[in-house]
Amino acid sequence: MLGRFECECGQGFDGDGFTCSDIDECTVGLCGEFVECRNYAGSYECYCLDGFSLSNDEQSCDDVNECSGDEGPCGENQVCENAVGTFFCECETGYESASEHSCADIDECTGENKCNEHAFCLNTDGDYECECKSGFNGDGVVCSDVKECETSPCGDNEAELKINDFFKVA
Repeated sequence: MLGRFECECGQGFDGDGFTCSDIDECTVGLCGEFVECRNYAGSYECYCLDGFSLSNDEQSCDDVNECSGDEGPCGENQVCENAVGTFFCECETGYESASEHSCADIDECTGENKCNEHAFCLNTDGDYECECKSGFNGDGVVCSDVKECETSPCGDNEAELKINDFFKVA
């Protein structure tokens, strides 16, 4: 048949060939989870939300692990915890939040700690140590009286008195 023609709508358009309208591919869910879909005349594109990167199929997004690599996003004395689409910075053990991007040492010696009543508490960076006072032996958590009078340094004609954890030769 001569003089006959047929019209078709192009890719991304729908209609009878004479009247074509754009198909909004974003309404049919061609893009995956964590994706922003942008419709264009006859086409569309998938864009990843912050915290995600486009996967190889160019339609879905994968979580970006912001905590991986040598240079993490967190400050000094902080630990990076990855979460879906984001991350969190938490203070290391022995530190407390000083600001959004920093943590400061907790002085465990100013509050409750495991040091014995006969021990000194020594604050260290991120921790603390206990050390028995003079006249006591132990690890600082458990301190035992040395009992100097049992191994008397006194001579035959001297007496030893223990007063407030110290001994005196009299």
